[in-house]
Amino acid sequence: MNAGQLVQQVGIDLNDSQHTVWSQEQISYYLAEALRIAFSFRKDLFSSVKTVKLEAGSQFQRVCDCTDITELFGVTDSEGHILYTVRKRTLNPALDWKGAKCDRPAGRYHMYEYSLDPDNNGFRVYPAPPYGQDVYVSIACAEMPDISNAGTQLSNELTPAVVQWALYRCLDIDADTSATAHTVAITHQQMFFKLLKIPMIGEYVSRHFNKEHTYDGANAQAGADSRAQQVAGSLLGTV
Repeated sequence: MNAGQLVQQVGIDLNDSQHTVWSQEQISYYLAEALRIAFSFRKDLFSSVKTVKLEAGSQFQRVCDCTDITELFGVTDSEGHILYTVRKRTLNPALDWKGAKCDRPAGRYHMYEYSLDPDNNGFRVYPAPPYGQDVYVSIACAEMPDISNAGTQLSNELTPAVVQWALYRCLDIDADTSATAHTVAITHQQMFFKLLKIPMIGEYVSRHFNKEHTYDGANAQAGADSRAQQVAGSLLGTV
């Protein structure tokens, strides 16, 4: 299902297919929140395997179309077939292998280790690839969908969950004046976490996603991503 169809589906589930109560922009705002939280907890649902050519002469490597790189599977040929796997460098230097490296034919590059560099949206390889040789690796690349583009496709695993979050956020607007709306909203909130199989910190979520942070139409799409990213980061810190 694409993003445009998802917005329409939420409207139908709210019995508001014409968007007279909840606008398409408002629903899109809440879908962006859902995706950011889901991305923080379940990057595997956003990941695909990519074969990339390394930049010669540099330990640091960046892949422009990846939001996050979660794993390097190994060195490959140009078609993505694994030639050999590579050891991941540990965060503790004392645990890194200090023994002798195996001899390799002269002039033949061999990667011994790699490390992820999430702060710079890339990874590092050891040693750096030499000039004059094409070196490819296979990586797990997690990409954040652009929910503002109506044609953006979402996976079958994500679609039911993000719909539940959007329903929760829409219905929660009336929670102060309607006990029924509050009960139904919380049910959708809980289902969001259940479908994604991630911890449900209900009280924390309720404090951060309330009327103070609801859709205002002014800074809609820009605010949705940054707000949800901050809260998702805090949620991770409480688990």
